[in-house]
Amino acid sequence: MLKHAVRLNTCTELALTKLDVLSPLTELRVCVAYEGEDGTRYDHVPYHQSVLHKVKPVYETLPGWGSEIESAGRSKTSPPTRVRT
Repeated sequence: MLKHAVRLNTCTELALTKLDVLSPLTELRVCVAYEGEDGTRYDHVPYHQSVLHKVKPVYETLPGWGSEIESAGRSKTSPPTRVRT
């Protein structure tokens, strides 16, 4: 959905919030594509609703950080990092 939003809105920046909710997870499942009933793989959100309602997400499992965000990344005193797309 993020790729779709960037394509539609020509985003240049993204702000991620509420990452602390993911802190205790040891792995994260991220949707990277969609698979149709006939096995067709869509690397983007299908354009037509009749297809979109019938696809299933394809997940990739990524390692989580499994600890509090402060100890896993930046400290509370360091400024947030900006990443450009």
